This record gives sequence, structure tokens and C-alpha cells, in this order.
Amino acid sequence: MAKLVWALVCQRVIIDAQTNLVSYIDALDAVAVNKFPLTAPLMFVGTLWQRGAEKKLEMRVQVYAPSGALLRMFEAQPLDFQPEHKRARMNCIVAGFDIAGPGRYEFGIETREKGKWIEVHRVPFDVDSVQAS
Repeated sequence: MAKLVWALVCQRVIIDAQTNLVSYIDALDAVAVNKFPLTAPLMFVGTLWQRGAEKKLEMRVQVYAPSGALLRMFEAQPLDFQPEHKRARMNCIVAGFDIAGPGRYEFGIETREKGKWIEVHRVPFDVDSVQAS
């Protein structure tokens, strides 16, 4: 099974076409807003995986409300490993889920193992309330 090395939430992912180098822009761990409810804007969950014995890597991200309720699920494009690949980056777009109020939202990162989805990590994302001035 592939092993998750790291994961982050950010606003933009830039992959250089010539070098295949990646930049994760505007990393997020919290946001403060002055009006609820709101719809989450376009964000990305970026990940790096260490390859196991698999030839294909599948990943999805489940978004959880502070109550623990599942809000949305987003599936990344599957990745087929080439024989020389030791690691793989996978990025998943997450947007459009409802943010009903302040609290700790979580992005559950899952991979498919033998036909079953297994959660391997959760990335916290705090939403705070601020007073409009």
C-alpha cells in the first residue's frame, strides 16, 4: 500500500510543464470570515505518496463539518505508476461545500486498498468568525 508522506490545503497548485516542479501557493490551515453560511471557494488538497507494491494509486478527499458530519466527497484522477516511479504527487480539487459556521473542518484523505477505501490522514482546517468593521 502507498504511504502518505504529507498533505496540505492550498489555493493554487502550479506545475511547471518543462521541469515538472510543483509549487503549492497560499497554503491554508485556517480562515476567518464575517458572514455565514458560505460556500467554500476553490481549494486544493495536495499530497505526496511513497509507492508500495501497487501499480495504480487512487485517492479521494472527504470533507467533514465540525460536528463530524460528511459534507462532500471529491475523487482525484487515478495515477498509474511507471516502473521507475518511487513517489507520486496527487492533487485534488475541493470546492463548493457548505461552511455553516465557525469550527474545525477536516479533509479526510483516503486511498483504495483491495477495493476498499481506507482513511490514512485528516488535515484540519479551522474556520473562525470575525466581526465586520
